[in-house]
Amino acid sequence: MPVILPDTFEGTGDRTHRDPERSPQRVVWLMPNAFFVITGRSRLRWADQGLHGQLDRTGRAARPGLAHPARLAGDFPTALTAPETLGRPGRHHRALGDVHWVQGDMNRAATAYEAARNDAELHGVAGERATSQAQRAFVLAFTDPDRADDEIHLAQQLLTKLRRTAEPTC
Repeated sequence: MPVILPDTFEGTGDRTHRDPERSPQRVVWLMPNAFFVITGRSRLRWADQGLHGQLDRTGRAARPGLAHPARLAGDFPTALTAPETLGRPGRHHRALGDVHWVQGDMNRAATAYEAARNDAELHGVAGERATSQAQRAFVLAFTDPDRADDEIHLAQQLLTKLRRTAEPTC
């Protein structure tokens, strides 16, 4: 999974005029398999439904991972239901696993990642299958080291089979 660290996000403006923020938001939306670390003095409010019309995607539509801002805000019912709105096969299970993972509920996280892997396999989504298995293996490395070796081996097999479609640019 590529990690992207935008260095000049503060240059998008003073947040009263959000047009410069639209392009980075589109890039994040179009790259769901990348991990973006966006830092700055002001917190991103892409999950804020009140920004509807100022940005292309707000609220739950802003980013599949918006369960996390709901979790951070203490809105656990939203954090647990937000993944259900995701449409790609297996993605909602993986997002739910992510919510359980950061809450320290490792058993539920492992179960959700397994469901994500199985659902992605059923629908022929190789990347989702491999990613979900890798996350399951990571969780089990903490909770069940005896099973983790087999899960890590399976994750390596699935990740190795993936075809890279884009090369990173430096």
